[in-house]
Amino acid sequence: MMKTPSVSVIVPVYNVSQYLDQCLDSLVNQTLSDIEIICVNDASTDNSLEILKSWGQKDERIRIIDLPENRMLGAVRNIGIKAAIGEYLGFLDSDDYVSYDFYQSLVDALKPGIDIVTTKYTMRFDEHSEQQLYQFNDTVDLDNQDSVKRSIAAYGCRLFASIFRRSYVIENQFQFPEGVFFEDNPIVQCMFLVANQIVVIDNKSSFWWYRINPSSIVHSSFSDRKFSDRLRMQLLMLENYRKYHLADIYKEEFSYRFFMTFYFNTIYLLLFRRKDYRADLIRQVYKKYMENAGDFPSNVYMENDGNYGAYKLIGKYPAVGRLYKYYKLHNGSLVQRLLKKAKRLLKKAKRLLKKAKRLLFK
Repeated sequence: MMKTPSVSVIVPVYNVSQYLDQCLDSLVNQTLSDIEIICVNDASTDNSLEILKSWGQKDERIRIIDLPENRMLGAVRNIGIKAAIGEYLGFLDSDDYVSYDFYQSLVDALKPGIDIVTTKYTMRFDEHSEQQLYQFNDTVDLDNQDSVKRSIAAYGCRLFASIFRRSYVIENQFQFPEGVFFEDNPIVQCMFLVANQIVVIDNKSSFWWYRINPSSIVHSSFSDRKFSDRLRMQLLMLENYRKYHLADIYKEEFSYRFFMTFYFNTIYLLLFRRKDYRADLIRQVYKKYMENAGDFPSNVYMENDGNYGAYKLIGKYPAVGRLYKYYKLHNGSLVQRLLKKAKRLLKKAKRLLKKAKRLLFK
C-alpha cells in the first residue's frame, strides 16, 4: 500500500516544452521527499507529454494524467485535486519553478488544525532579477489571524505560494470554474478566508520563481473572449463571497478587491493589452461595476491607491482613456515636455505683463 504523501503538487501542462524540464527538476529535487507530483497534460500539441513520460520513468513519484482534449486550467486543477492522495495540496504552473526547500519549509510550519501554510515573500521574476513580490507588507501582524485575513481580503494571496489541507478543500467543495479564462479569481480568495487557521512563513528569500511567458493566459493578447470571461469570473467572485458568508465580514476589503480585480484590472487590460481602443467595452465595465458595487465606495484602501481616481474617471468618461493610454505608453515624456513648455510660456507672459504695466504707469 502506497504511503500517503505529505504534499500532492498539481502541475497543469499545456505546450510548455521549453520550460517543463526546469519545473520538474525543481520538484523532483525537493528536500521534502514524500511528495506526489501530479502532472495533468491538457492535450498539449508540442512534445510536453514525451518530456513528462521521460521524467516519469526516472521518478515514480510523478503521476501523469493525459487528457484527450483541452479542458483549460480550471478543469485541469479540479482533476488534479480529485486524483491527489496527499495530506496537503500544492499548485505549480509548469512554466514556473520553486526552490528545492520550498515544500519542506511549508511542511515544517504545520501544526494540528492548520488548514493553509503560505509565505510572506513569495517570488522573484527570474534568477537574475532582485524584483520580488511580497504577499504581506510590514503593517500585517503575521501572528494575528484577523490581520492576515484582512490583508488577503483586500490584496489577495498566491495559490502557488501555499499548501492547503486536502480534506479542507474537499469538505468546503472548493472548485475552479471550468472552460474559462481567469478561473482562479472567483475561488482562491475564498479558499484562504474560509480557513480556520493560516500560518504565514516569514521567510527572507524567494521560494517561487515566476516566468513571464508571452504565450500564457496573463501575458497573451486580450481578446473579446477573455474580456467576457473576465466579467463573468469577477461576478462569480461576488457570488462566492456571499456563498461562503464572507462579504459582510470583510466589506471594505472586498469592495476594494472587487474594484481592483473587476474594474481596474479589466480596464487596464482593455487599455494596454488590446491593439484597438474600445470605449464601448470600458462603458460596459463601468456599467456592470455600478450595478454590482452600487458606487465607488470610499474607504482607506481606495484612498491609499494612486490608481483609484484615474480609473474611476476613465470609466465615467471613456474618452479620457485615450489620453491616459498615450501618456502611459510614452512614459509621459511628451506630456511632460508640453507642461514644461506651457510653464515657460506662462513665465514669459507674466514678465511681459509686468513690463507692460511699468510702461503704462510710468
